[in-house]
Amino acid sequence: MNQKALKLMSHLMGRSETKLGLKAIDRLFKFGIPFNSPHKIKMRSISNELVAMELPLIRANKNHLGTMHACAIATVGEFCAGVLLIKNLDPSKYRVVMTNLNVTYLKHGASDLGARCEQAATTLSQAREQLQNSASTEITLETNIFNKTDEICAKVVTTWQLKNWNKVKKHR
Repeated sequence: MNQKALKLMSHLMGRSETKLGLKAIDRLFKFGIPFNSPHKIKMRSISNELVAMELPLIRANKNHLGTMHACAIATVGEFCAGVLLIKNLDPSKYRVVMTNLNVTYLKHGASDLGARCEQAATTLSQAREQLQNSASTEITLETNIFNKTDEICAKVVTTWQLKNWNKVKKHR
């Protein structure tokens, strides 16, 4: 995304706890991250400590067995954690890049799935403080993927590099 889109995202994140703000963020991400669009992931809530999403069991998300595809589960887990970081760190000031993804599948997803990434405010504020004193830092987040009966189907662990845009070397 370009700097203008990142500033818009930052502005909308300030309104993420309203229904209209959530809808606007949902639309911006569908446009800004074309890869996620076919998955029809729905934002359910965004706060400073929790992001919740829903992944529908639709044809685009199914595997050959008719259950949720492993990659769709990984995508919603990564997306959920990334949004939590963007909510807490201004995306126009900090670059957020995933450096590691690990998924543990516990049950097959035979229905729509929910995703929740929850992190204590202290952990996120520590990352912000580290960025004040160094060029970059890393943070690891866990997203739980659960079915309609609230059983955990998968755990998605992502590691992110956070870096001030001023410290990023330009690509050529």
